[in-house]
Amino acid sequence: MYEHTIEVLNRYGQRVIDLYRSNLSNSGHNATGKLASTASFNVEVGSDDINVTIHLEDYYRYVEEGRRPGRFPPVDAILSWIQAKHIMPREINGKLPTENQLAFLIGRKIAEQGIEGTHDFANAQDTAKSEFEEAIREALKQDYDEEALRYMKDAGLLTNLY
Repeated sequence: MYEHTIEVLNRYGQRVIDLYRSNLSNSGHNATGKLASTASFNVEVGSDDINVTIHLEDYYRYVEEGRRPGRFPPVDAILSWIQAKHIMPREINGKLPTENQLAFLIGRKIAEQGIEGTHDFANAQDTAKSEFEEAIREALKQDYDEEALRYMKDAGLLTNLY
């Protein structure tokens, strides 16, 4: 049951992941590679629905949606980002800050000004949706038609025709 729909939704899910990875890379937001490499999906068939679930690291929402000014972001995460991007501190008032100090300074700026989101995931979803909308519709129709035919055969309604 739903074999055509599941097949199309598997291709859709993979397309979303591929586009997201590409968007992250093209926008320069793939510093450690963890967000892209751990992105995955699965298709789940329930009793009355079929869902495509995308699995992303918890911090994806800060990359995707940004962060409002206010709270201080985790300095450890910023430090990891600095190391992954090989960011070299530059002199401030004649002094060269350490990586920890640089992470604090970046965190303070984010806390004061916020940071804009990339919308890489939303863009991937929108693109994949427009690419697969018709294929999903056709697969659902084909599965529905096959299930209706199977039901009618099982009920003995088509014995004279087949």
